[in-house]
Amino acid sequence: MKLGPSVIGIIIAGALGYFLEPSIRPALLPVSTNRADEETEKVVKAPPEVAPVAVPEAPPVAAAPAWVSELKPEQLPALVTLKSEASLPVAGASAPMVVPSGVQVKPLRVEGDSLVINFGGIAEGSVPTMATDLVELLGNEPPPEAVVAAVDPAPPVMEDPVEPPAPAPEAVTELTPEEIVSVMQASVKDGEIKEFTFDQVIEWNASDEKESGGETYQSGLASYKAETIFGVKNIQAQALIKEGKVEKWIWPKSGMEIK
Repeated sequence: MKLGPSVIGIIIAGALGYFLEPSIRPALLPVSTNRADEETEKVVKAPPEVAPVAVPEAPPVAAAPAWVSELKPEQLPALVTLKSEASLPVAGASAPMVVPSGVQVKPLRVEGDSLVINFGGIAEGSVPTMATDLVELLGNEPPPEAVVAAVDPAPPVMEDPVEPPAPAPEAVTELTPEEIVSVMQASVKDGEIKEFTFDQVIEWNASDEKESGGETYQSGLASYKAETIFGVKNIQAQALIKEGKVEKWIWPKSGMEIK
């Protein structure tokens, strides 16, 4: 049987492919292999590292001038302004009250480099003195009353000291509840207390006797409304009365004097 030209061509092409395939295989593979390597590199390559951002530390509070520790409560201004927020304990509360920067608070006394402050009669604690504008309010120098006076020499001892006669006991003036209320109202109207005004008071009441500083006083309570960071609150102030007049006002819970 005779083979046609087409069949002979197919046989020749198959033979060439069989013998030439090993030699041309490397030329056919690099493209696909290189693409696979590129894809693998994309998957394996780690993302660039991000440098950590340094958080600046809060600057330390400067120490108060030495003369500040000599200040007496009566030499302090009526109010000071906080330069940074303060956490103040609240009586009967599990968490302190955070008073924000820029709020005015009442200074009570100086203890070393700390200033004891009161906010709204409900929160009281200490903050660094320089965390308030106390020094600036005093003109960055001690008031004349804060200068420590020289110690006077001890007076000569008398050989035969004569004891002065004991003073006669003073007559105790007892006021009725109505008189206690009238005495409190007069004290507020006369401006003996700056913490609140007469118009703020919503209730006047006589209360039980109160001991303070080793003395016993008649007392009364004035309930007034005041604006706080938590809104309008009812706050109480207690008047300590002796000899028919208010000697001082205090916070009922802490016993601290209100100026």
